[in-house]
Amino acid sequence: MTKKLIIEGMMCSHCTGRVQKALSALDGVSAVEMDLEEKSADVTLSADVSDDVLTAAVTRAGYKVLSCAGAGVPPNPRPPAGAPAFCAPGGIILPFLIDFFPG
Repeated sequence: MTKKLIIEGMMCSHCTGRVQKALSALDGVSAVEMDLEEKSADVTLSADVSDDVLTAAVTRAGYKVLSCAGAGVPPNPRPPAGAPAFCAPGGIILPFLIDFFPG
């Protein structure tokens, strides 16, 4: 079985690496394919793993799961491009302050 997670806050390859590592460490997860552009993870399961367990692993890595759906089930729409966040070195997610930047 495959589940697709839509994840908020991934802005760079370091971010996707953290999420992939967290999901891959779970019992019952046989493969994880990350897509930075889609802000998603396709998780292939070798055993039954609940959405709550997958979500908790992503949360511990510092990100938020917006939706989790099984194969063939369309996930909730992802947030619009240019979400108000940026990734600082070390994977720290900080709010984007528009007034901070001139122009």
